[in-house]
Amino acid sequence: MLYQGHRHPLETVAVDNNEPPDDRIRGALHALSNMASVSASSARLLARKSDDPLVLQITEGLEASAERAKKALLDLEELLALPDRSD
Repeated sequence: MLYQGHRHPLETVAVDNNEPPDDRIRGALHALSNMASVSASSARLLARKSDDPLVLQITEGLEASAERAKKALLDLEELLALPDRSD
């Protein structure tokens, strides 16, 4: 099992509603960034293991989605202009 003994990167983590809003936003952005990275990594792994046209089409979709997500996250971070963390 790939994630044996470790939390799966896409596993739902409980949200602490007592955290300041800026920290909650940072956490959400971080989780979304992880999802984009997992999609990009999965696409690379699939492409290496198969030359099936359907698999290659799926990898292209994963790569394109990951790239769009990363760009959207950068836009969100810029729009939100969160202050630097104080810790």
